[in-house]
Amino acid sequence: MVHHPVYVFRHGETVWNAEKRAQGFLDSPLT
Repeated sequence: MVHHPVYVFRHGETVWNAEKRAQGFLDSPLT
């Protein structure tokens, strides 16, 4: 069995993330 690396990237925090609001497909400015 061949193992492939898995990469995880985290995006910057948005204003909505900081306000604990759910966010989907809308663009929100970064903090």
